[in-house]
Amino acid sequence: MRARDPPGKDAPCHKIHRFTRFTRLTCAKRISGLTPARSTSISNERVGFVEPAEAVIELGGSHLKSMSDSFAIRKRSRSGREQERNGAASFFRGLELDLVERIEFFQAFIREPVSVGALSPSSRALARAMIQGCNLQDADTVVEMGPGTGAFTGLIRERIGKETTFVAIELERNNARCLKRRFPDLIVHNDSAERMPEYLAQHRKKTADVIISGIPWANLQSVVQDRIMNGVMASLASDGVFTTFGYVHARWLPNARRFRQMLECHFVRVETSSVIWGNFPPAFVYRCAQSGTSPAAASGAPSPR
Repeated sequence: MRARDPPGKDAPCHKIHRFTRFTRLTCAKRISGLTPARSTSISNERVGFVEPAEAVIELGGSHLKSMSDSFAIRKRSRSGREQERNGAASFFRGLELDLVERIEFFQAFIREPVSVGALSPSSRALARAMIQGCNLQDADTVVEMGPGTGAFTGLIRERIGKETTFVAIELERNNARCLKRRFPDLIVHNDSAERMPEYLAQHRKKTADVIISGIPWANLQSVVQDRIMNGVMASLASDGVFTTFGYVHARWLPNARRFRQMLECHFVRVETSSVIWGNFPPAFVYRCAQSGTSPAAASGAPSPR
């Protein structure tokens, strides 16, 4: 048996000191056996002691690791929320630009219904069909006639090469301003497409490898059709490609049938695409080449099905 404490006035203090030491060691052993999450939840104020150095190191490392993991999770969460906000902002910006384009196009139709020819801009599906069979990547010069508010322009700019000269000719003044606002680096001429040879000469180009037309041919008078087509034939390279489109509902109108006959007179090969039902109104594409091969083969692109 352990000897009793010697009598004296300091005996109570000696007992308190031993009890305090025993309590510290016992608590330290218990804490060292706890899991990091549980041990870090016990504060010094609640326990009432100072942990041994080993326990401090062990708890400190676990605590730092837990904090690091927590910060990493918060950072990923914050980054995810920022990406969602940026994605939503881009989506709404796209909607805003699309809405603005449609409003401006409709206003242009109200001002000049004959030259505009439609209530809404062409769809992305029609834009893809328009450039199919056109080797824009290797083209030296590309001309877009009647781009309107730029329904085809953006996709053309994505596909042309770095050294390609891209010229847009738009008759409607507000549409020309809209194009320049949307595409600041685009060459835009506010004039009739019949003057295309003059504008090519300004840029030291004799001919264009690809001419893409958004002009509503069925709405134009015969004399205007002839003048513009003369400008096309004077500007298109001998191995170049000319593409344009028409609306299904207007296919049998007199001016639309006359335009089809004019294409067959000027070009050796004229191809008609299938109907693009995703466009409003539904449309189809004419692909024309002056050589005997198909427009796709003339441009070095795969032939459309």
